[in-house]
Amino acid sequence: MTANRRLTPLAGVTVAFGGVSGTYASISGSCTGRGIILVITNTLNSDSLISLDSGTTDFVLLPAGQGLTLDLSTNDGEFSGLVKVKHNGVAPTSGNISCGIVRVQ
Repeated sequence: MTANRRLTPLAGVTVAFGGVSGTYASISGSCTGRGIILVITNTLNSDSLISLDSGTTDFVLLPAGQGLTLDLSTNDGEFSGLVKVKHNGVAPTSGNISCGIVRVQ
């Protein structure tokens, strides 16, 4: 029998195209803990690089118009830091990028 787990949404962040440059900008508030699900949506008209360690390391290239869901709750994974974004060489001229975070408790 599986125990019921509560989903707690945390404040999401949206950054418009003018806030995305060649240096990392935050698209999440500070988030720590186990059982985190990240949902990132990129409606920018350029590809974006996503970092999960506060801008230290490029984690994944997210193409223009695409989304990404990371279920870090699998195997009770732990997350600590800020989700950040920067463009991949070409500055966007329209759209936005957003990050929603859900904690599974």
